[in-house]
Amino acid sequence: MKVDERALKLLSSVSVTGELGELAMRGARYGLPGWVTESTQRNGTTKPVYIDQRTEAERRAGEYLAGGAHRGGEIVGRQIALLAMAAYADQQAVAASNRSWHHVRYSGPWAADADGLLDELVAEKLTEPAAGLLAPTLQERKRDREQRAGERQAREDALARLQGIEQRIPELDADELAGVAQDVELAWAGWDPRQSELRQLLRARRNALSDQQDGD
Repeated sequence: MKVDERALKLLSSVSVTGELGELAMRGARYGLPGWVTESTQRNGTTKPVYIDQRTEAERRAGEYLAGGAHRGGEIVGRQIALLAMAAYADQQAVAASNRSWHHVRYSGPWAADADGLLDELVAEKLTEPAAGLLAPTLQERKRDREQRAGERQAREDALARLQGIEQRIPELDADELAGVAQDVELAWAGWDPRQSELRQLLRARRNALSDQQDGD
């Protein structure tokens, strides 16, 4: 794997070695050569057997990273391979009781771009048959990214409209208050002190308008 800006941003956004066991259980145990064995059933059929112990998966993943990876491109490539398998693996390959519920988590300044960077880097390395098999997954991930990007933009737009709103609320009418209330709910996913303060101000303004109407 070429050690370029995309690879560095991706690997700066996730702790591969810090979550090695979880990543391996999420993906590598399903496909790295030698990790999957076969068990013969009483009827003569065979079925794949996957690693079911996190410590064993972590040990093998450590050997995979260190074994034969000496140059920068090899070290980066193997980390990205573990990430890709964790991101794309179908967890329905095993019973629910043996699935990994770990999710690849990104943080830092490039976290929002990390999923797209992973897909881009992996797609460049896929053979044509593999690209065809993975295409539905990549398309679904792209749609999810576009939806999340739209939601982030909507929150940013709402926050921009709420700049200085505290001073304007006492002059707003009922319709304008409704629009501000929508922005308040959109701007913060969870509880926030400013959100709570704005709700109180909106409630006070509504009460004032109601009292004014009753007086009229």
